[in-house]
Amino acid sequence: MKKLMALSLVLAVFVLCAPSFGYILIYKVSGKIKGVDWNYENPPAASVSIKGYLAFNIDIIDYVETITEAQIVIYGKDRGSYPVYYIDNLTDPNKTALWNDAGIITALDILDSDGDFNYEFTMTGKVKDIDVGFGWDDTRPAAKSLKGVLTSWWGRILDPSQNLFGSGTASMSLDSKKTKNANYYAYDVNYVITSFIGTLEAKGYNEIY
Repeated sequence: MKKLMALSLVLAVFVLCAPSFGYILIYKVSGKIKGVDWNYENPPAASVSIKGYLAFNIDIIDYVETITEAQIVIYGKDRGSYPVYYIDNLTDPNKTALWNDAGIITALDILDSDGDFNYEFTMTGKVKDIDVGFGWDDTRPAAKSLKGVLTSWWGRILDPSQNLFGSGTASMSLDSKKTKNANYYAYDVNYVITSFIGTLEAKGYNEIY
């Protein structure tokens, strides 16, 4: 009996002290690309504004913060000014990269050149230990805001007929409330993005493929 009690105490201490590294971050995204649309014989100037939501899961792998799952929803208006959105699954490790430099600067790269896509977000920001839903006694490193560049290399952004070449500024801001809820209730990335899509569709947005 004493051995069983001692074992139970050891297990309880282990559970309390064992680190839990996995967490989700959710960012509001905005950007604007200025360039040309090469789907025309005489390419006209093109300007495309986007908004979006980015959600990704971070795990510690070999002591390095690594994105293990990610999805982004980009939305705005197509050529006909109709509200549209698309979902891009970024879980492929070749599509995302995250670097933290001693907890001071973070760099986030999102790149997708599959199919009709050929765009990249290159972002940087300051890292702080913040409450992401586990309480202030269990903070995680994250950038509350990121700024950088959104580039399109002959791909589409909001219209399947686009062949857009250009670049412009982009920004991402941490949605603290949604991030805390996702981690507190243990939502996964797919649940977060699916919920956001429901909000978009309620506002009249239609998915493009």
